[in-house]
Order: sequence, then C-alpha cells, then structure tokens
Amino acid sequence: MVVVDQHNFHAFQPLIYQVATTGLDATDVVYPIRTILRRYATIWFLHARTLTLVVDVDKRIVHLSGDPTLADDYLVVATGATGASFGVPGVVEHALSLYALDDAVV
Repeated sequence: MVVVDQHNFHAFQPLIYQVATTGLDATDVVYPIRTILRRYATIWFLHARTLTLVVDVDKRIVHLSGDPTLADDYLVVATGATGASFGVPGVVEHALSLYALDDAVV
C-alpha cells in the first residue's frame, strides 16, 4: 500500500485554532506521517502533491503529476475537506478559513 500526501505530517484539526491564537505551537498539533506508518511494514509513504490524477482501471495503474506511476489492487482517493458557509451571506467573501495548519500560521 502507498499513501500519497502533499504534507509529510498529519495535523490534529480540532486544535488548529489554538495555533492561530498562539495557545499552542504548530509542532504541538502535527505528527509525522512516517512515524505513524512506521509500525506497518507494508505501507509506504510518498511525499508528493497530486495535481493530476489519471487512473487506468483496466491496467490498475495510477499516473500522478510529476511522472510517478503506481500500480496496486485498490485505489482510495481522499481529497480532504473544506469548511462550509452554510449559505450565510458574506461568509465566503469576508471570513477567514481556519481548517488547515497553513490557515493558522501566518
């Protein structure tokens, strides 16, 4: 199994606001992905940003941007999450997102 992520860390999202308010340092809410996966001998980590994803279903091959090609039996695409405005007028135009570590560290 191969895990591909643009970040080499996992951020604990519920405490991102603590980083934004300087209650915690950014290193307090992140954990290295390689450390998380170290105990699993069959899982590999690829630090890459996937701008283009082309899947050849018949050959079971995934082509990533930047030339890497992966072959495996199963593909799970997890694109992440974003905040919701719930249709409240002005939220998208005027509110600041606080959903990822980059949002908290200015």
